[in-house]
Amino acid sequence: MEKSFLNTERSIVFVIIAYIFTLGIYGLYWLIRFQNDVHRRTGEGFGGWGTVGICIVTWGIYNYYWYYVTSHRLIKAGVTREDTSTRDLLLGIFTGGIANLILWQLTINEKALSGSPLAMF
Repeated sequence: MEKSFLNTERSIVFVIIAYIFTLGIYGLYWLIRFQNDVHRRTGEGFGGWGTVGICIVTWGIYNYYWYYVTSHRLIKAGVTREDTSTRDLLLGIFTGGIANLILWQLTINEKALSGSPLAMF
């Protein structure tokens, strides 16, 4: 069985370099895998490709909603206990989502390294 995306530690330096080097394609891959796992655990929202599709259809407006609700979904998925909805929305607006990707990956890394029962699904 494949290891859960939300339980996999990744180097933040690698994530940033891959994002820049691939001109954002790695960010798209990351988002699809991330959202697939969040959707599988919570049953909320769309899967990865569904999220990408609805973002395109709504000309990016859904992105802002997604930035905001992802914090609640990560709490429900057991990845974190901290509600960072407002921070995530503001970072999404002002950084185009790259800061969200980095901070969410840091949160995933914390849980993956802690051995916390929350991270072991």
